[in-house]
Amino acid sequence: MAFIRKLLQDTRASYWFVPSVMMVAALLLAIGTEALDRHPNYLPFSLPNGVVTSNADAVRSLLAVIAQSVIAVTGVMFSMTIVAVSFASANFGPRLIGNFMRDKGTQFSLGILIATFVYALMILRSVHNIDDSGANFVPVFSVLVALGLTLASVATMIFFIHHVPEMINLENLCHSLGCRLRDELVRLSKAPTAMTDKESVQNAWFEEASSEASEGVTLLSTGYIQAVNLNQIKRLASKNDLYIEVLAMPGTFTHPRNLALRVWGQEALSTKLVGELRACFATGFGKSESQNVLFLAEQLVEIIARALSPGVNDPYTACTCLNWLHASLQELAAIKAEDIDLSPSRVHTPTLTFTSLLEIAHGDSREYILSDNLVCAHAVKLLRGLAASLPKGPRRDAVDREIGALLGES
Repeated sequence: MAFIRKLLQDTRASYWFVPSVMMVAALLLAIGTEALDRHPNYLPFSLPNGVVTSNADAVRSLLAVIAQSVIAVTGVMFSMTIVAVSFASANFGPRLIGNFMRDKGTQFSLGILIATFVYALMILRSVHNIDDSGANFVPVFSVLVALGLTLASVATMIFFIHHVPEMINLENLCHSLGCRLRDELVRLSKAPTAMTDKESVQNAWFEEASSEASEGVTLLSTGYIQAVNLNQIKRLASKNDLYIEVLAMPGTFTHPRNLALRVWGQEALSTKLVGELRACFATGFGKSESQNVLFLAEQLVEIIARALSPGVNDPYTACTCLNWLHASLQELAAIKAEDIDLSPSRVHTPTLTFTSLLEIAHGDSREYILSDNLVCAHAVKLLRGLAASLPKGPRRDAVDREIGALLGES
């Protein structure tokens, strides 16, 4: 199941899946409309006379022009897409490419044009057919559909020309990352399986099991963990009377010598059970935001680092990223519990904490923030506002330490 989840993630972040599905839909549509043209009595309405010429040569020329024009525009749109992705990789960071690959506007724009091209080709083929009476067969209804798809393609082209500059606009990118980070934190804090009290995080079974001997499970592949099937791990733990600690969560780099799980049980793990536990993980070449909400924060920090580099020197973009990071910190600050624990029964996973997000937002970016007085002053202002909303405790202390680090206090 973890592999299927990873496959769905890769499919969503691809430029081939949606256009391929729409191409298949165009093929089926062409078959259906051609069948209706051959049996016009199945149509729920009558086609008006003279809408499309019955001259086969003229119809062939029309469909050929549609196909040639649409595929030419599609090539230009693909070129614009590659240029936009290359620009984003060079200026925003290679790890942010996935945000552009997942863009539905681009995927559907390419899909509509490819579908129109395929549909026009299929109908063009049918014009050459001869019916029983020996007359040229002109699929009038299909040609009308082709003209409708052509108009949709023109509208898509206009939309895409507007969409590309918006897609690579840094403010829009920061807004997208910041909103997804904040919304995901809110969702996790309200999840039915979320346990937000300290006693559930340090639950009794884990304290008891930690004092006993455990077995380690490693993965056979090398790469970043992209998906973990916690529900399946829970089922295996319940079925085999095990207690399991997940060490390699999504975003962790692993290799065959790194432990992915620690398992406590009455008997030694069988080869079959180890294989089933390994199947609960899926690895890939890079990090993914799926099940790894902090990766969104890391991407905002990467934008800060590039914005404050000597070659760019864009402090206002860095301030925008800090604003979005603090919007998420404020959401976590509103949760009374220290941690968000999504561990199912018999399974222990690392918890999401306010301090961990604070460390990414300011600990990882501090070196870059200190190089710019404007951004440093803005960061201190945000931290003081955050501290004012927190009661005395570990969270407030962590924020005060960050303020001290930015002000150079010991």
